[in-house]
Amino acid sequence: MIKRSSQIRYLMRSGLAGGEGNVGTNYLLEPEETHGKCRVCNILTIEPGSSIGLHTHEKDVEIYYLLEGELCCTANGKEETLYSGDVTFTGVGESHSIINKSDKPAKLLAIVIN
Repeated sequence: MIKRSSQIRYLMRSGLAGGEGNVGTNYLLEPEETHGKCRVCNILTIEPGSSIGLHTHEKDVEIYYLLEGELCCTANGKEETLYSGDVTFTGVGESHSIINKSDKPAKLLAIVIN
């Protein structure tokens, strides 16, 4: 399957997982396009001051890959700064949140695998 950039759905979302502010979402692949293997395969643009709230992955796992910018990530109670090129993995039963404390938007690849 090849999906052209013109076919990628975009949506501005607010309050992701109880977070603050706005997060632009490019839906690279929809769940049905991955035969249900990925629940999420998106590029997120997290505006300054915006966040994805603390949430736990009960039955799935999530990979974050920071494409550009700087984000503060809290994973299982530990806070770390992520820089462009950094990757995180959140396993089943683990929790995480992310916030953009910088003055520039950040772009994040987010993949949730069932």
